[in-house]
Amino acid sequence: MKKIFIILLALLSCSKETSSVNNSDDEVVVSPKFSVQTNETNIIAPNIPDIRYLVPTISDVTGYTHYNSTANENYMLFFGNVWDEFNYDDISQVEPAPSIVLKKIENVWAFHKVYYESKLWTARTFKILNEYITVGDGNEIGNDFRKWKGDIWRAKILTNGDLEWARVNSDENRGFWHGISSGDLNGDGLQDIGGTPGINHDGTNIFIQKSNGNFDRDDSLINFEGNHPFCIDFHDLTGDGINEIIWADYGGGTATDDDDHEIRVYKFDNSTQKFELFFKDNNPDFYNWGLGGTSIVCKDLNGDNHDDIVVAREDGVGSESKRGFEVWLNNGNGSFKPKFSKQFSYENLSFQEFKIFDANNDGFEDILLNGYGFGKDFRIFAQDWNIEGSKGVKLNKLIWLNNGDGTFESYDLNDLVFEGPTPFFLHPYLDNGILHFFGIYQKNEFINNGLKAYTYDFKIDIKN
Repeated sequence: MKKIFIILLALLSCSKETSSVNNSDDEVVVSPKFSVQTNETNIIAPNIPDIRYLVPTISDVTGYTHYNSTANENYMLFFGNVWDEFNYDDISQVEPAPSIVLKKIENVWAFHKVYYESKLWTARTFKILNEYITVGDGNEIGNDFRKWKGDIWRAKILTNGDLEWARVNSDENRGFWHGISSGDLNGDGLQDIGGTPGINHDGTNIFIQKSNGNFDRDDSLINFEGNHPFCIDFHDLTGDGINEIIWADYGGGTATDDDDHEIRVYKFDNSTQKFELFFKDNNPDFYNWGLGGTSIVCKDLNGDNHDDIVVAREDGVGSESKRGFEVWLNNGNGSFKPKFSKQFSYENLSFQEFKIFDANNDGFEDILLNGYGFGKDFRIFAQDWNIEGSKGVKLNKLIWLNNGDGTFESYDLNDLVFEGPTPFFLHPYLDNGILHFFGIYQKNEFINNGLKAYTYDFKIDIKN
């Protein structure tokens, strides 16, 4: 495949190592290496019903992820997405879209493969566990949410980085899978799957893996309580070797609506042989506006060997909406206390998902936001739907470094700004212990059954 490398003047200025002086203590601080690689590639998918399927697949802000092969090669997976490219009322009128993979070769991203066997309408959240990727299709075609019924897909990462796909549910068990997770729920060593809001859009559905690799739906395992679960995780929070079921609500009301913004933890009860509600809290004093959960991740954030909970939240779209994330620290007994929260107006910064990993190699897990859109903390000039007119992106507010106690500060030692043609979204990942952000910008130029796109790889070494 022919690759055309674009050399930007802005790239030259961003790739320099500089130093600055901290006037408070006169220590010389070396700036992190900040470099950008960009290239033009053609994403080819000749067997799709409409070339327009490529556009939302590679440009939607959710439903894409980074993964590694066993040889530590970098891949970026874009789950199939049709979103609102087609103004149809229900899924019977529109074909789902295939998944697309790019591969990082010599520091730039190039088209790798199309997977026609995994087809989705509107991919949302996912989870990578060991060698498997699980993703839920939220569907969201048309205005009637009762018709939002998609599939759960599971891919095995093969030795060479390719993916082996299988559908988890039957046609009868399609649902609105905005939140998805995987993990062993019954102690048999196999990965089970849970999804929310689910088949009837009002709860959690559980799929138990059998020895032959197939899945059976078994909702009897959880004694469900509450309203509007929207994101979910399976994780051992109590240290007993058994995963708990954790989810956050999406109420869309105010912070004082008791059941609208809770986090809930369900623990397996040997006496009932079910997952029972073990902990819940909405703590309206933690934030003063009502936000619904969009993604959830559990990690040890303060080094006490107890995994904690991080939730991303939103309250809709538009100029008056808000975004935020919150940290709940594990008390060690299965209860949790609010520790840290950060809120943004939509006009400043927008995100729905995040990653947690140690970005500066200090032994503590950091929070990296999947920024997108046109906020003032993300764009040099925040101009709606005018990416080129925005003249560049800012990265500082996407990086939240752990203070070691479960509180976080945005990285502000140096300005991390890239001027030039820029992507709509940025996705954080680690490559050999170094923080990177991936972005892509499609120009809507269709050539030889493919879509011309520009990829961006921001490399930021912030190790102390």
